[in-house]
Amino acid sequence: PKLQESLNIFTHLEHKPLLARSLFYIADTYAKEGKHEVANSYFAECLQYESYLSMRSYVDLQYKIGQLNWQTGNFDQAEMAYQKSLEVAKEGEYADFIQKVNYGLYEVYNERDQYEPAVNYLHTANRLQDSLRNEEKVKKIVELQFKYDVEKGEREIQALELRQNQIMLISSSVVFSLL
Repeated sequence: PKLQESLNIFTHLEHKPLLARSLFYIADTYAKEGKHEVANSYFAECLQYESYLSMRSYVDLQYKIGQLNWQTGNFDQAEMAYQKSLEVAKEGEYADFIQKVNYGLYEVYNERDQYEPAVNYLHTANRLQDSLRNEEKVKKIVELQFKYDVEKGEREIQALELRQNQIMLISSSVVFSLL
């Protein structure tokens, strides 16, 4: 209901980028609910506004269209959508989508009993998935190292402040004892 309401507002305002996004979200929601025909019609309408989508959103749109077509057994349409998604994903260097789309193409070719391209796409998808996992691990390690360094720096600052306070206390005591 809220997505439909947003769609109505953006249609009335003729705000095409938000209209495209609303159509995409509505289509995706229907696809997740298994309402494939309704999802397909919203995806088709969204394609009319593709020039208003970001490059990454376009990749996602074509990927979702590929998924929908694969689920409904329209393997030729799925392949076309996945190929469009892959082409733009490579251009934008979206490794996560490149991985997912390669897996989608593996599923299409495997379903058609075209095992050689299926294996190639699966190999690429798995290699990219490993790479993405390693990249994520490196990010976590760097983040942990940064947190450790920050905490270590804070402890050193606290130790220096404590040392400075001790020196000031001793200095004050010496001055007062001389008076």
